[in-house]
Amino acid sequence: MRTWTALSASALALALAVAGCGGGDELSTSSISKAAFIKEVDAICSKGNERVEADFTVYAKKTNFTPDKINKKVSEAEAAELATTVLLPAVRQEAAAIRKLSVPSGDQERIEAMLDAIDEGIETTEKIPKAVLEETSVGFGVASRLAKEYGFQVCGSR
Repeated sequence: MRTWTALSASALALALAVAGCGGGDELSTSSISKAAFIKEVDAICSKGNERVEADFTVYAKKTNFTPDKINKKVSEAEAAELATTVLLPAVRQEAAAIRKLSVPSGDQERIEAMLDAIDEGIETTEKIPKAVLEETSVGFGVASRLAKEYGFQVCGSR
């Protein structure tokens, strides 16, 4: 059975995890090393995961919602509320933070592709939140794969 922690981490890294910030703006590049960039982005994803867990705890207390309910009979309305109040704000914030970073020279296309995949995951989650909450790869599978391929340890790891 999937726990909320695993679910949130997957979605976030995804998640990379972050933003209805919309694509379009080009990322800046710098002489930052790939290792240093990975460390910065993984720190952003770690904070995002912590935020989701904290926000979920608050949400669960208010609504008597339990993590195991995700794998059972969550309604479309509950899924939409959970996605819009817990998951998507954190994912958007992560993506926005990542977009502000300078990426290693030569890696711009790879990071833009990952961020575009996150944006697509956000759109999918907004359209079919129940499917994404039940299986995060529905919305964030591509972003997670691209994050792992790049070398992130936290982002894309679940």
